[in-house]
Amino acid sequence: MPDKSHSKYTSNLRGNQDIFLVDIMRSSEFRDIKEKHLKDIFIGIFGLLRRVDEHDESGQKVLACADEISDVFKISKDNAVQLLIAPQAPAAYHMQYIPQIKRDGDDIVLRIGQKTTQADIKEVWRHIKSLQRDIGGSGVKSSINPELAFSIHRQYVLKKRKMKDVFDDYRHNTLEGYEHSPTIEDEDEFRKRYKRVVKGL
Repeated sequence: MPDKSHSKYTSNLRGNQDIFLVDIMRSSEFRDIKEKHLKDIFIGIFGLLRRVDEHDESGQKVLACADEISDVFKISKDNAVQLLIAPQAPAAYHMQYIPQIKRDGDDIVLRIGQKTTQADIKEVWRHIKSLQRDIGGSGVKSSINPELAFSIHRQYVLKKRKMKDVFDDYRHNTLEGYEHSPTIEDEDEFRKRYKRVVKGL
């Protein structure tokens, strides 16, 4: 990146250490080491995952490269890995601040760093809301109907009927204990909507 652009983006950094690390990433020594180890290696997937798979052949080469960078520049191996797999600037200039989000069962885990701000969290909030919709929590369009869920549970779990038969009853408005018109027309959608509520789906 040209020096003028670099100067523009360094204003987004939060602390001397971060500027120092980006300067390392921009150095000729860093580029030479990276070229030596990773000349024909695609490492974009590691940037998306924000981690390196040590069992993958490409991952092993990234880790070997990080070892040499760590040794030459006297920085931690974790920092060396992040400098290697981070997306290209300007994204790399705030890589440590973006919250990490992952799904853990029916929970969403949000990990923030010591320099993460409320604005950083707001930037990723859309992704969090998307995960909440996937899980199907209350207050979203895909939330479940408790009355229908119990009727399905009674038929599928307690009476041990096949899910296809339960769905057929629902679709034909003959599901025992449920007297409302069906709103789900697709069996796969029916299963997906209630799989976390009705045991065994």
